[in-house]
Amino acid sequence: RGKTMQLWGDIIMEHPELAPKLPRDVVALEWGYDAAHPFDEHGAQFAASGVPFYLCPGTSTWNTIGGRTENAVLNLQRAAVNGRKHGAIGYLITDWGDNGHWQPLAVSYLGLAYGAGLAWAVDANAAMDIPTVLDQYAFQDRAGVMGQLAYDLGNVYLKGKPRIHNSTILFWILQLRPDELLARREDYGVEDLGGDLDAMQA
Repeated sequence: RGKTMQLWGDIIMEHPELAPKLPRDVVALEWGYDAAHPFDEHGAQFAASGVPFYLCPGTSTWNTIGGRTENAVLNLQRAAVNGRKHGAIGYLITDWGDNGHWQPLAVSYLGLAYGAGLAWAVDANAAMDIPTVLDQYAFQDRAGVMGQLAYDLGNVYLKGKPRIHNSTILFWILQLRPDELLARREDYGVEDLGGDLDAMQA
């Protein structure tokens, strides 16, 4: 009593025929962490179903060392825009710790700060100067260095290949033993690691 049940919304997306059978006092959590996640399409489906729902983007920091700034910004922004468009009753910023939670908390400040601004006022904060906000409110850096550093660090993943779903290649190079990485190189779209990893093992 006095509680509201929440459930991850992908169950409903996979079986939309079940939506009318759900109690009207549950809240569905529509999650998606890629920049191109279909929040618009899924938001419309939830709105049509009559099931109250949140849209749930993420900080894009798990399975990384320094985050994925570009992905986080687009993912958070599109969730906020489409949540308002389709009548979402909430906006939940997720921050996971897959495979040992190697990312420090400070790496997630960017996504948490930007997402909070969007949740409060998406139009006013969509073009937020994220590095300046981080300097002022997260790092309290009067020199104005740390915010831009955190922002740029989170885009290092754009410099390397391959691009890995919900992760970065640097994370897996550090996470896995060389032989494990070699065994999985086709999964990551990397065919030229053999010589480098053989040298590392020698």
